[in-house]
Amino acid sequence: MSEDKWSKSILISGGILFFVTILIYFIGCRNIIKVPMVLLSFFFVILAEVVTLFIIAKTKEEVLRSSVITAVVLYLFSTIVLALVFVNFLMVFLTLYIIINVVLMGITGIVVVNLNNFADHINKIDNKTLAVEDIMIECESRIQSYLNDSEYSEYNEQLNKIYEDIKYSDISSECGMEGSLLQKIEGISENKEDLSEYLKEISFLIKERNIKMKSIKKGSI
Repeated sequence: MSEDKWSKSILISGGILFFVTILIYFIGCRNIIKVPMVLLSFFFVILAEVVTLFIIAKTKEEVLRSSVITAVVLYLFSTIVLALVFVNFLMVFLTLYIIINVVLMGITGIVVVNLNNFADHINKIDNKTLAVEDIMIECESRIQSYLNDSEYSEYNEQLNKIYEDIKYSDISSECGMEGSLLQKIEGISENKEDLSEYLKEISFLIKERNIKMKSIKKGSI
């Protein structure tokens, strides 16, 4: 669903929700202003609806949206249940009702904040992974261009080995060596005098990166 359609659906849902809530309260209790518990419950239910719709509307990440919706809908449902219970059975416990609602709002806020922090962390990891992929693809492309250049034909065996090592290397995360590898590959054309040794250095750098990647993987288990 596009963002425009998503926003419109939330706006329409919110309008219907507010209308139904107001209708139920003013039809169910004609003297709503004169009954403190009913008026207070009306305030908290409307507040819960506003908070719920606002948070859902502000949640852009697809990976996060379902979890946030679940959290805030549970908050809204709990607020409605509390209103029904206190209005019908515990009308004199105004202070207790306020405290429970405030605590409920606080818990929901903490959950939503933690979910957002988790989503930000996932996004950072994804961005780093995409950056690593771009660098390694660029490394692969540079080596391919040298393989296609007849000037480097006598080094085809070494270049092929480097190409294969890069092609099948782990790019699921970064280890901090990707930029150095690309710089090293970019320097091939400037080191023609002792190119064989230079290519060995590149091969060693790839092996070093692979070892580091395995170490990172083991450490994350």
